[in-house]
Amino acid sequence: MAIDLKNLTKKELNEYLEKQISSPSRYIISPITVSIFSKFKINKTEFAKKLNEVKANYTVLKGLGFKARTLEKAGFTVKKLKEVGFSSQNLRNLDFTAKELYSVGYSVKDLQVAGFPLKDLKELGINLKDLKSVGYTSKELKKVKFTARQLLEVGFSVKDLKRAGFDASQLKNIGLTAKELYQGTYTILELKKAKYSIDQLRKAGFTDKEIGIKIKEEKIKPLNKFPKEKVKSKKEKTDKIKKEKAKKEKVENKKEEVVKIVINDQTLKKMSSKEIFSYGLTAEVLKEHKYNAKALKSLGFTAKDLYYLQYTPKEINDVNFSLKELKKAGISTKDLKNLGYTPSDLKKVKFDQHSILFAEFDAKDLRDAKFRAKKLKEYAYPAKDLKKAGYSLKEIVSAGYKLKEILDCGFTIKDLSKIFTLKQLLKKGYTLKEIKDVYSLEEIVAEKFTIKELLDIGFTYKELLKEIPLVRFRKEGISAKPLYENGITIDELKEAGFDISELIALKPIEPVVLSDDKVVSLEELKYLKYSIPELLKLGYTIKDLKEAGYKAIDLKNAGCTCFDLLEGGYSLREVHMLGCTIKDFLANGYNLIDLRLAGFTALELHLEGFSLLELRRAGFSAKELLSIGYTAKQYHAAGYTAKEMYDSGFDVSTIRFAGYKAKELYGLGIPISEFYNAGYTAKEMSQAGFYPKDLNPYYSARDLKIAGYDASSMKEGGFSAKDLYDVGYTARQLHYAGYPAKDVFDLGVGIRLMKVIHYGAKELKELHFSARELRSVGYSLEELRLAGYSEEDLLDAGFSKSKIRENI
Repeated sequence: MAIDLKNLTKKELNEYLEKQISSPSRYIISPITVSIFSKFKINKTEFAKKLNEVKANYTVLKGLGFKARTLEKAGFTVKKLKEVGFSSQNLRNLDFTAKELYSVGYSVKDLQVAGFPLKDLKELGINLKDLKSVGYTSKELKKVKFTARQLLEVGFSVKDLKRAGFDASQLKNIGLTAKELYQGTYTILELKKAKYSIDQLRKAGFTDKEIGIKIKEEKIKPLNKFPKEKVKSKKEKTDKIKKEKAKKEKVENKKEEVVKIVINDQTLKKMSSKEIFSYGLTAEVLKEHKYNAKALKSLGFTAKDLYYLQYTPKEINDVNFSLKELKKAGISTKDLKNLGYTPSDLKKVKFDQHSILFAEFDAKDLRDAKFRAKKLKEYAYPAKDLKKAGYSLKEIVSAGYKLKEILDCGFTIKDLSKIFTLKQLLKKGYTLKEIKDVYSLEEIVAEKFTIKELLDIGFTYKELLKEIPLVRFRKEGISAKPLYENGITIDELKEAGFDISELIALKPIEPVVLSDDKVVSLEELKYLKYSIPELLKLGYTIKDLKEAGYKAIDLKNAGCTCFDLLEGGYSLREVHMLGCTIKDFLANGYNLIDLRLAGFTALELHLEGFSLLELRRAGFSAKELLSIGYTAKQYHAAGYTAKEMYDSGFDVSTIRFAGYKAKELYGLGIPISEFYNAGYTAKEMSQAGFYPKDLNPYYSARDLKIAGYDASSMKEGGFSAKDLYDVGYTARQLHYAGYPAKDVFDLGVGIRLMKVIHYGAKELKELHFSARELRSVGYSLEELRLAGYSEEDLLDAGFSKSKIRENI
C-alpha cells in the first residue's frame, strides 16, 4: 500500500522508520526521505546512527536522501561509505572532499572520474608523475601552477611546454638553451623576444642572415667625455660625403642590414629599452661600457626599462626608484621582500593579497599589515606562527584551525571556553569528549546530546538523573535496570511509562490478597488451578498471564480474542497459528508488514488482493514471490534490485531484458561470460566499473576501445600492442601505456616517429639501431652517450672527437 506523505502522522512515520531499521539492505519506505524529518522534529543524525548500527547499505542511505555530513556525524567514516558501495562520484556528490576520498584508498583515476578539479588533486600533494599518467596535459597542469621545470622532470617535452603556453622567456629562466627551444618549435622571433643574445642564437644554429642584425661596437671614451671635433676643410667634407654615400649604396645592395651602434649618452637617449635590447645590449654589455643602473636612470630610463634590460632588482632598487616604480617594472613580491620591503609597504602600492602572501612573509609582518588569520591559514601558515605573531585565540579559531593545532600552540580548552560557548565550539567541529571537562553538565544537557552519548564520555547515571527527566531515559531506550540500581523506585519507573515486563524482572509481582488471612502470588494461583477467566477477574492482565507462562491457545480457549492476545504481548506468528485470518488482522489495524511477520505467505497475501509493489514494501524477497508468477519486468517496476533478482534464481539474460543495467549487477561475483551471453555491450560493462582485464577474452579490443578504455588499462587487461594498434590506438598511446619500444617498432612504426613519441635512445639501441640512425632523427650526443654507444659508434655517427670528449 502506498504511503500518503500528505496525511502522514508522526506515529506512522516512526513505525515506518522502525521497519526500515529492520530492513537494512532494502529501501522499503519510499517515498519517505529525511527531508520531512524536521517537520516531525525527528533527529536525522540519531536515525542515521541506528542505520549505522544495523549496517544499512548504499541503497537505503541513498534512497532516504542522507547528506554525507549527516552520515559522517552519525559515525559513518568515508572508509565505511566506500565499503558500503559508494563510488568516488557518489561521495563527491555527497560533498566529501578529494582529500577525504584519497585518504581511504580511492585512486587518482577515481578522483579524476569523480570530476574533482585538478587544483584539488594538486593540493593533496599527488605526485605530478601520477597526474601525468592519468592523462592530464601539460596545458592543464600549467593552469594549476605547475612550473615548466617540474613538467620537464616528469617527461614532458619542450614542444609540450609550448603547447601549454609557456613563452620562451620562462623557459630561458629555467636554464634551457636557445637550441633546445628551437628544437621545440619556438621561432627566432620568440627567442629574440626572450632576450637570448646574438651569440646564443648563433649557437642554436641560426645564421646572421636569419638573425637579421649584426652589432658593431666602437669603444669610446669614458661616460660624458666626448672628443672635440676637428675643423675640416671643404675638400675633406666633400670627400666624407662621397664616402658615406658610397657606403650607403653598398649597404643597400646587401641582403642583410648592418647597424653600427656607438654606445654613448646621445645614442642611448634616442632609443627605447626595447630598441636597445633588440641590438643585444643587455645589462652585461652596458655595464662593460660603464653604464650602470644609476647612469641609465640619469638618462631618463625607468625602473621598467632597467628590468627589461636585465638589471637585477637590487641594482634597480639601489638607485632609489620608488616602490611604485619597482611594482610597475614587474619585480615580484618575493624579490621585493628580499630587498627589505614589508607587506604594509606592498599594500600601500596596491599589490593584491595573493601576491603578498605568495612571497611568504613572516606571520608577524602580515599581522602588522592587517591580514586576517583566515587568509594566512589558506596559505598554509601553521597556527603556531600565528600565535607567535600576536593573533588572538579567537582569530585563530575563527580561521578554522583544528583543535590539535590550537592546543599544540600552548592554548588550553579552558582558554577556549572563556571565549566561545559550548554551542559555538560544537559548530566549529570540536567533539563533546574533547571539551567535556570545562563546561557544566547543565550546559552540556541543554545541547540535546543523547543519554548514550553522555554515558559514553564518562558521565554516571546518578549525575545524569539530577539533570534529565526520567521519561527521557525511557524514550531514549535506556532500560529500567540501571536506573533501579541507581535509586529510582518501581513506582517512579512505572509513572515514567516503563514496560511492566521490565519492572517484573526487577521485583516479583505483588501478591494478591484473597481474604483477610490468605495472601498468594500469581504462580500460586496458577498452581491452585484458578481458571484464566478467574485470574482476569482478580485484576491480572493478559501480559501478566503471559509472563507467568500461559500459552496463547489457553487464553484463546478461555475466550480471549486475537486482538486481546496481540495487545497482551503474544507474537503475530503465535496468534496467526491460532487460526486468526488476514481479515482479522486488518480489521484490528495491522498492516501488510505485520501480516508477513505473522507468517502469512506471499501467495496468501497476493490472493487477498495485495499488489507486487505492496508485497515488496512489506519486505518479501523476490525469491519468496517466485511462486506467484510475476515477470522479471514487474519485479523491476516494483523496485527489486538486480542482486535480489539474481539471488532469487533469474538468469542474467532475463535480468537484462527486464531493464537492469550491468552496473547494478557489478560486484555480485557473476562470471563475465554470463554478462556477455546476456548481450551487455562493452560500453555498458565499462560504465558498470569493469576493467579490460575482467572483460578479456569475451570482448574484443575493438569493442573495448569503442567503450572508451585507454591504452594503459587495455595493457593491464592483457592485450598486446598489436591488438591495440590494429583497432586504432596510436603509437604514442601505446608508448604512454608502457609498451616497450620493441613491441611498438614491430608494428611498423618508423624510427622518426619513435623519437617523436619519446622512446629513449637506450631502448632503440636495444633494437640494434646505429648511433648514426638515431642521430639522423634528432637524438643528441648526450642521449646517445647515455644510451651506451661507444666512442667509435659516435664517431661513425658524425660527431667530432672533441665534441665527444666534451660530453664525457
